[in-house]
Amino acid sequence: MEEYKKFTQANRKAWNEVMPYHQKAKYEEWDKKYSDPNYIFQVDPELGMLNKIGFEGKDIAHLSCNNGIELLSLKRMGAGRCVGFDS
Repeated sequence: MEEYKKFTQANRKAWNEVMPYHQKAKYEEWDKKYSDPNYIFQVDPELGMLNKIGFEGKDIAHLSCNNGIELLSLKRMGAGRCVGFDS
């Protein structure tokens, strides 16, 4: 378990160091995508697989959702309640 904590802490430290640069570089791009009601993140082959599974009206929980753009896209395509989880 201590090994796990060591890797988790190292990952968190690295993420916290690079995240401000990532946000600065991507802010305008993502802002436009979030604002566009027609923007869908998913493309084929993933989009085809999701349509085959059928998610319209279904509640979705997205683990490790990061910025939530995939989840927002699923909601725009007809999913029910959508909740994203990230640490």
